[in-house]
Amino acid sequence: MTLRLWMSALVIVGVTNVNGAAVRAHGTVHTRLARVNGRLATSPRDPSLWVMRASLHREHRDLDSAQRDLDHALALDDRHHDALLARAGLALARQRYDETIDRCRDLIDHSPDDAGATLILARALTASGQLESAFDSYERVIELLPRPAPDLFLEQARVARRAFPNHPYLAAWSLEAGVERLGPIVSLVLPLIELEVASELYAVAEARVDTLLRQSTRAGRWLVLRAEIRLAAGDHELARNDAALAIESLGSSKRRPGSKLTTQLLERANRVVIESHLNLEKQP
Repeated sequence: MTLRLWMSALVIVGVTNVNGAAVRAHGTVHTRLARVNGRLATSPRDPSLWVMRASLHREHRDLDSAQRDLDHALALDDRHHDALLARAGLALARQRYDETIDRCRDLIDHSPDDAGATLILARALTASGQLESAFDSYERVIELLPRPAPDLFLEQARVARRAFPNHPYLAAWSLEAGVERLGPIVSLVLPLIELEVASELYAVAEARVDTLLRQSTRAGRWLVLRAEIRLAAGDHELARNDAALAIESLGSSKRRPGSKLTTQLLERANRVVIESHLNLEKQP
């Protein structure tokens, strides 16, 4: 990975949390700081190294040191892209939303296809309550990236639910766009199913679960979910059958029998069995 790509990744990821696996892969923060300090000792006029060290300070929650390093980088090159982007991200981390928005818009004015600045802008607009503009910014950054992370579609869907509470289909549309781009990723499909059930689109939700069932080697989780959907739809006999199959599948699962997830799934399946049985008894 080139220095520029590595830096851009750090700048963007730093807006939220650094991935733990990535941290372990590149060593502890202190170890990496020592390496960057060694490089700065021989190349003190390289602004990229100051930006790199600022990102490490930020990862270590030392925002003041990060700010000083970014100021130093911009003193060397006042239009250094990664320094400007990191400065916008740092303003967001400090909850200075107006400043963040101004800095991001300045970057986007100079480079309309700047995905990093557009993402930080979307998050700043969300945090400041400018939700419709945030929704549009998420749409733009998703358009710019060749393979957006699933989290971006989830973030946009959350914004849509807040910005347009009377139009739940917009949140569903965001998640559906993610599924179309990235495939039936569970983290996208589950909230989409939840929205569809809330909108009483039971057949659509059930079809999505069927897709997950076909892809999975562990059927129990998805049988429980399909049973719950069928129960909500009033298909009590089918719901009870699915719940019984789920209990059988979970009993033979390779998961540790007493695991928290297995216990929760069994509780949900048994609840469907009881509720569907009671509903069937009420029928003439």
